[in-house]
Amino acid sequence: MKRGSMKKLFLLLLVAGVVCACETTSIDEEINQGANNNPETEIPEGYVRLNLFAGDELTDDSRTAHSGSGKLVWSDGDAVTVNNKSYDVFSDGSSAHVYVPAATSYTVFYPSELRVSTSKMLLQPAQFYAPNSFGVKANPMYGTGSAETGVRLRSVCGVLKLTLTGSATISSIAVTDRAGGAVCGTFSYNATDGVAAAVSGLARSSVVLNCENVGGVKLNATGVDFYIVLPAKTYASGLKISISDTAGKAVVIDSTTPRTIKVNDILSTPAIAYAPATNLLYAEHFDKNVWGADRQAGTKGFGNPAGANATGYEISKSIVSSGTSTGYGTDAISTDYQTAQNNVMTASYLKSRALDNWQMLFQCREVDGALAVGSPTKYRGILRFPKLTNIAENEVCMAQVTFKVAFKNGASADADPMLVRITPDGPGCVLAYYFDGKLVSTPKDGAYWTATTGTLPIPTLTAGNFYEHLVIDNPVNNEIKDANWHTIRVDLGAVTNDTVIMLMSYSSASALSEFFIDDIEIRKVAYPYQADAEHFVISKGTVTNVKKLMLPVSATASIESATWMGTLSQLKSTGAEYVDLSVGWSFFYAPDGSNGNTTKWDEKLQAAKDKIDAAGLKVWHIHLPGIGTTYTKNADGSYTTGNDSDLVDFAHKTESIRAAAVSKMSNIITHVGKILKPKYVLIHPSGWRDGGTNGAYLYTGTYADARKASLVKSLKELGAVAKSAGTTLVMENLGNYGSPSNSMTMQPSYINDFLGQATDCKFCFDFSHGTIKLYNTGASYIKGLNKGLMTALHVHGGGNDRDQHVFPGYSGMYQYHDKLEWGETYEAVVNYGYRGPFSYEPASYAVDCNASWSTIIHNYYNHVYPAYRKKMGN
Repeated sequence: MKRGSMKKLFLLLLVAGVVCACETTSIDEEINQGANNNPETEIPEGYVRLNLFAGDELTDDSRTAHSGSGKLVWSDGDAVTVNNKSYDVFSDGSSAHVYVPAATSYTVFYPSELRVSTSKMLLQPAQFYAPNSFGVKANPMYGTGSAETGVRLRSVCGVLKLTLTGSATISSIAVTDRAGGAVCGTFSYNATDGVAAAVSGLARSSVVLNCENVGGVKLNATGVDFYIVLPAKTYASGLKISISDTAGKAVVIDSTTPRTIKVNDILSTPAIAYAPATNLLYAEHFDKNVWGADRQAGTKGFGNPAGANATGYEISKSIVSSGTSTGYGTDAISTDYQTAQNNVMTASYLKSRALDNWQMLFQCREVDGALAVGSPTKYRGILRFPKLTNIAENEVCMAQVTFKVAFKNGASADADPMLVRITPDGPGCVLAYYFDGKLVSTPKDGAYWTATTGTLPIPTLTAGNFYEHLVIDNPVNNEIKDANWHTIRVDLGAVTNDTVIMLMSYSSASALSEFFIDDIEIRKVAYPYQADAEHFVISKGTVTNVKKLMLPVSATASIESATWMGTLSQLKSTGAEYVDLSVGWSFFYAPDGSNGNTTKWDEKLQAAKDKIDAAGLKVWHIHLPGIGTTYTKNADGSYTTGNDSDLVDFAHKTESIRAAAVSKMSNIITHVGKILKPKYVLIHPSGWRDGGTNGAYLYTGTYADARKASLVKSLKELGAVAKSAGTTLVMENLGNYGSPSNSMTMQPSYINDFLGQATDCKFCFDFSHGTIKLYNTGASYIKGLNKGLMTALHVHGGGNDRDQHVFPGYSGMYQYHDKLEWGETYEAVVNYGYRGPFSYEPASYAVDCNASWSTIIHNYYNHVYPAYRKKMGN
């Protein structure tokens, strides 16, 4: 006799009971026919018709009067096991029955797929949603009888009924015994007592109702009922209920109230208002992951192996092989980005596990209640989080990412470190890192770590390095000492809905590396400084209360960057009036037709001006090309290679070289002033390099007087050219790892000297350059300047040995240390009388952060300005 397809066993409520705490309702009812197979008219030879009933013999009146009672309805394709063999269930319109070989007695079990042996059954770890009922084959029944009496089947479990209100669409509901007792797995059973204790073999303390089979269940204000079949017992420690929705949010209810589930009864709990925390941006507890072996023991797991043909909705009637030698099954979820041609798993499987919106699942596998990343037999894993769609389109925030991590049992931490990374695909930066609740003050950075010193050196910025990541492993902080779960917290700054969070094995791509993750939550949190909404900006006119002065924020954007120039409207949307620009030698002298061709220059400059005008902005200053960098400088300031006529060195002691540099820059200033109309044009003075042991560019010492005279002469000449071009020249202070305290522009008194002579030139203060090796602080440098000189700013953090162009205050303890106290620094800027843009100069390689408008704006509004307000006591 041919088996039909497996369908549903519905519990249809005839009378709606009042929802109250711990209300119980019997589910003992007669099995009535639904739309089933056509009834047989002839009984095959040697067979008998065996009628199937359910529960006690109740009259229709008593059945109807039973509060909250219902009818059990057979569905097409249902089957039962009779005397250890499976048979289809049929109907003749009045009762359920099967045709079986004649025997003196019969033992019947439903559903047949979950029978393990004569006395054992399997409660599956995943049940699937059905309206007003428990799900597909979720409610097992058992009974004995004869052909004369029929077989009265009785549920061997009870049912937990949850009523949820709200507006979300529910993806899954996981129920866990807080005491760790088994709620699914292999159980012994009988018709009187229901399921007994779990027997040897598989067991889980959680069971999930997966609602993805219907695309999620939409809640409403009156409430939607969900039915979960559980073993009948008293849950003395209470239940933990984890509810997830299709928007990537979740609510976990950890209730210690004891609950008793009775055989054949429905336990109704009070209605629950599903309302995720407003600051929750994303949550994934991997509740729907029920296939796969135990991650540590390497023991067998539930369900059919998650092969390429798996849909995710198969009945869990078999188990996967041990993971010890196979990597918990060799079936990776994906071999590449989530594209149809590269997914190993079917689309329905990915959807059933709510993994279809992850940006990348490379060498990842489902394990019991978690996700495995990487493979002990293949390659390292790469995991890209879903887009943070719960962040508004133009919103920028700080976020706190928490998750649990464990390495595979016996893993070598040297070979298996885990990398947490904010990719360059989107904005964001690492602010802090906590391991099991403890702040890690010097986390390892894989690109820069020096094992011999145990310190974080200044990174060498070379192509291919990662700058937005940290590494979690054993050798550095002795973190992963075992195979147990550990809680990781990573605080991120400047997060938007374009931020891309990645977890991956740090090992090389061919390394056999594996770790596990669970319980991911991303929450929007407040910065340490919180300013009130009251402030004054320059556009309001004269500001009398400088304690609340908010300077307009800006940044130095590359005129050659399509990304920067194409997003100027984002800067304008913050209320900015000006943008600052930078331009390199290649813009004017690249061999692409612009090499000295001033007509070509004007075309390119006009194209940039059109973009600036379209965004409604003006140019505050433009950073002109710097000094020549392709030549070796000697101690006396001369060059050993190259054509001296191509050098740009305004402080060179050789007059011909100095004059050639001024001539070349004068030509550029003329065209830039004519087209872009900047308020200021900015140059480097060529005054920071040490040039060797003798010190080539010092304010005092050998050659110093000649170089200082050259610089002053150049500033006067270029100042006059800028003035005639309708703009004003500004000179920037320089400093880097080779700069001693008497470098030519390291001290404010040196700037006062130069610009006291070259009166047509003003000053741009670069904060990091001015604090190299802590010769100054930002505030002390500004306080030492003569009034009226500082008309532009280059804002970025630093204070170690070199110029880093990182974001103020975002260092925390990671990779570099921002030595500037930004409340004090901002106060010095305001008190000096500066009222221009607070202009960031982040590098494209900025350590820890990506250079983007969102990062810049967020840093200013959420760190620097509030730090000032805090410093001022309001």
